[in-house]
Amino acid sequence: PGPRNLHVMSKDRFGNFWIQGGKSNGYHSDLYKFDIVNQKWQFINCNKNAPAACFGHSSVVFEDSMILFGGYDHHGFCGADFYQFSFSKIEWIKLRYLKRTDSSLTNLNTTSIERYHHTTVLFGRSIYIWGGRNNHGICTSDLLQYNIDMNVLSVVNTTGSIPSPRWGHCATVVLKPSLRGDGNIGFMYIFGGCDSQISYSDFYEFNFSQNKWTLIELPNCPSPRYFSSLLNWSGSLILLCGKNSNGQTFGDIQQFIFADSNDEDRRTSVTKDRKKRSSLNDSYSNIK
Repeated sequence: PGPRNLHVMSKDRFGNFWIQGGKSNGYHSDLYKFDIVNQKWQFINCNKNAPAACFGHSSVVFEDSMILFGGYDHHGFCGADFYQFSFSKIEWIKLRYLKRTDSSLTNLNTTSIERYHHTTVLFGRSIYIWGGRNNHGICTSDLLQYNIDMNVLSVVNTTGSIPSPRWGHCATVVLKPSLRGDGNIGFMYIFGGCDSQISYSDFYEFNFSQNKWTLIELPNCPSPRYFSSLLNWSGSLILLCGKNSNGQTFGDIQQFIFADSNDEDRRTSVTKDRKKRSSLNDSYSNIK
């Protein structure tokens, strides 16, 4: 593939990497596969029902497929569509979803669905979409849920310390053992992002079972940034790179460890070069 940024990348069950879309001197709609065994790139010629050329969209892997949402296309519009690509069948399908607007959920007619520079995560058999910018350049802080089995999109009514509207943040999902010993509890974590004026360095946790947001206070939080990556790796969170509102780019790697899965209030941090355990609660360490 040619040089690009703001594309999406997914990994199939065989470990192969797939990249789609993005922008360079123009917008892209092409799809490539990197064969992890043969160490070779392959252009995937599959244009029927494919999404338009765009950037700032998102993707999740669900079973044997990659599902894309949103993005800013070459016509100057934000997307509000889901596209599903089958890794085995090598085909695209545009998903025609229903909008749920019953009394238990916020009416979708009052919410702008189209967006880009948002985040999507997969939890259970639903895709959760948070933040981003819409066609008017306005940031949003609502949380959308797309139930894959029911093919229904709805707005989740959330409580707690809801993050301020933003785009360019990063997100991931972590499963933690329940304190009651009856299985795992799912959490979504988001970090950073920006709006039209500032970059953020705040860190939030969303509890899927309670639909509740919590601001995690960190004494040594990474510097404000957006367009970072956040990964769940071996029971810890890995934050990589990013840039700030002044145009400064970062090449650091920071790790946030959940020190005790049975005590959600105790966490320690480590640096890229060496472990640095301490008694600090909710703390990242700076990378020098």
